[in-house]
Amino acid sequence: MPPPPLTNPSPTKPQALPPINHLLALASSNPFAFLRLAFPALTNQPEPDPQLLLLTCGVLGKLSLKHPCRLLLDRLPPPLRAQPGAQAIEAALRSLPDDRLSTTSLIAHARENLMTLISRRRSETAGAVRLTNDETLLSRFELWQRSISTVSHHAGPGGALLTLTREGHLHTLIESLPPHAFAPSQTNKPHESIYLAGCNNAEAMLAAHALSAPRALGMRTRLILLETNLDTFFTTLGQRDLHAVLADPLVDILVGDSALAELQSLLHARLHLDLSGIVVGPEPLNRQVDAILQSTLSDQHEQTQQLAGELTLRHDARNDAWYQSRWTTATARASTDPLRILLTTTRYSTFVKHSVSDMANALTSLGHNTRVLIEPDDASRMTTLTLVQTALRFDPDLILCINHLRSAVCGPLLRNVPFACFIQDRMPALFTTHAGLSQDRRDFILGHLHPELFSTFRYPRTNTLMAPVPVCEEKFSAAPSLPTDRATLDRLTCEIAYVSHQSATPESLRDELRAHKPKFIDALYERLQREIAEGLFTLTVHSITDLTQDLLRATVPAAQLPSSEQLAEIVSQTALPMAERFLRQQMLSWASELCRERSWRLHLFGRGWENHPNLAQHAKGPLHHADELPLSYRLARVHLHAGMGGIHHQRPMECALAGGVCAVRIKQHDLDLVDWCTRNEIARDLNTCNHPINQPIHLTDHPLALQLKALHQRLNIHNPADTDDTLHIPQAFRDAPFAEGRCVVPSARGSWLLGDPARHTFWSRETFRNLVIPLVENDQHRASLSAWQRAVTQDIGTHRAIMRQLLQLIRTNITRISESATSVVGAM
Repeated sequence: MPPPPLTNPSPTKPQALPPINHLLALASSNPFAFLRLAFPALTNQPEPDPQLLLLTCGVLGKLSLKHPCRLLLDRLPPPLRAQPGAQAIEAALRSLPDDRLSTTSLIAHARENLMTLISRRRSETAGAVRLTNDETLLSRFELWQRSISTVSHHAGPGGALLTLTREGHLHTLIESLPPHAFAPSQTNKPHESIYLAGCNNAEAMLAAHALSAPRALGMRTRLILLETNLDTFFTTLGQRDLHAVLADPLVDILVGDSALAELQSLLHARLHLDLSGIVVGPEPLNRQVDAILQSTLSDQHEQTQQLAGELTLRHDARNDAWYQSRWTTATARASTDPLRILLTTTRYSTFVKHSVSDMANALTSLGHNTRVLIEPDDASRMTTLTLVQTALRFDPDLILCINHLRSAVCGPLLRNVPFACFIQDRMPALFTTHAGLSQDRRDFILGHLHPELFSTFRYPRTNTLMAPVPVCEEKFSAAPSLPTDRATLDRLTCEIAYVSHQSATPESLRDELRAHKPKFIDALYERLQREIAEGLFTLTVHSITDLTQDLLRATVPAAQLPSSEQLAEIVSQTALPMAERFLRQQMLSWASELCRERSWRLHLFGRGWENHPNLAQHAKGPLHHADELPLSYRLARVHLHAGMGGIHHQRPMECALAGGVCAVRIKQHDLDLVDWCTRNEIARDLNTCNHPINQPIHLTDHPLALQLKALHQRLNIHNPADTDDTLHIPQAFRDAPFAEGRCVVPSARGSWLLGDPARHTFWSRETFRNLVIPLVENDQHRASLSAWQRAVTQDIGTHRAIMRQLLQLIRTNITRISESATSVVGAM
């Protein structure tokens, strides 16, 4: 049986050629565009125009395509071939290397690439490979390799060009897409997907695959390769080693007569994901692919609208009484229909992803059903349809997300379903008045409740739960076995340890930022340096915001002063990081000094410490393995921590759970928190026993009053509202939302996480030494403080403890909303 004829993968209809002067200009300025016009005329005419033939020879010669140029020269009439122009081309060709691809190499590459593809299809775990069955595929491949022609190849900045020669004549010209064909849109936003319609050139496949490589946070652009002609595909496989493209599980490959139908099926299977992207490739296949894509996007939109309508109807029918009944039943002991809790997260933040997973496990351990909504792979983006389909099937009673409010996750959907946002990071989108005013009666925030959220951005005080970033009790409580190799044991064992990648100095941050607002940056640097040098750092986040605003007014023109939202971002990105660096460097200078005096070991774990100007000798590199961090907590006599956040940081809590002890550099703000939590707890107890409002309490009225007063005396703190015998309780603590339990703050015991703030924290060189020396040298003292920190962490800092508090807060508020609505109806 004779082999099937090779077909032109990108057939081009002959068209009228432009005038010769236009062709000459085009040949000089854009040889690819010229060949696109000239090639059909030369291959479709038995007697091609001699001048066009000569001009095409010149263009092919400039592109170093020696073999096709030679074939065209041979077709020139003898008189024309004797002319100087043709002779010059002949001479130039003699100096060019052979551009023909080796047939042996072509077949070998094609076979290796094909086997890669078949192997991937047999063990498919992600992406899609749609080919004909192996037996038919290999049979077609054998026919192809017996019929392949000479292939010449050119690759340059304008793209790539292939010519296939059969029986001594040019048979096919294949032009790959130039790099700009894949360029991002005018907004410079990368394409969500690249649909390469026509795999007729390896250069185009490689260029598209390069653009699908991981970018920021690991996101990838999805690549869909489609080719309907198997012979063309085999020829492409023969051009280059394409293993990286073909073996990539996030590249979809659709080849053969059914490729277009397979594309339609594949897109409908992913209808819940973002399918948008750019379609590139030769006509007419690109138009066919684009038509399928646009039709599928239309189907996606229609289904989204339909299902969103169904979801809205379902939830609009549920009133306050329904939610109270549902939550009362679902949270009852031994409920047969527990809560259904939907947690949304992203695979593009490792810490957030793991935190959500730990929260889901904690909620499951409390007896509830959970579902985590996350992208299935690095090339997928979720859409509104993802949420709508999940919500219809799962019917959540609560939606929980980290760092994102309801409006960002749900938009206008699921308005009545309770929604909780765990504020873990200072995300700019949270620090806006619009965000604060968007909070509704079934919206809850927990985590780091920054004061400016309420004072500046108008968040309600109700439905709030102050909580630390939770720690995973299972990960850190399980005692890891000691390392068997001496080098690892010596690396992790020391008197004082510190774990952080934040090794840069305040000076480096100042120098990095000076280019934009040098006067402001210098003033901020000098002011923070003075404040921290004085010992107990008195600036809070709120006062740093005021300080930043004052310094900006003094150093920046009035027209350039920031808005409230912009000021919050400057504080978050500039002032607070600089303050933290000062605190960190000061603490470590005290530690280094003490270790030198007493011949102790100071080990700094993390990136960059080996480049520190003063502390490089203590650098021990990052803690690479999952067991190294808990082992370090356990083996170091003392771990250190300092930062602008509160005392409820995951570092000391992880350390406590692992059996270590953490010494923390506190600030005035931390002592204020102890005071605030203690007075709040006293107020709750006074409300219970009907103590007269607006009257101070005597120290003997409550044990916590005595404890707080004693702490003030040891730290020489004086509150003007207190007397020697009485403690003032702010009216706010006696009123809603605190009194009604709709604003939850840590207990007094929880605020003593680190131990007695006067004895078990530090804020100066002297207090640092007084705390650390006994912890290093006295086993009993270390064990006692470690046990206390561990017990308090288990009470307030684990995922299970915080999730239990959150569910109780939501149930309390849902009950209050329902009872208030019933009272209003009854009064009418």
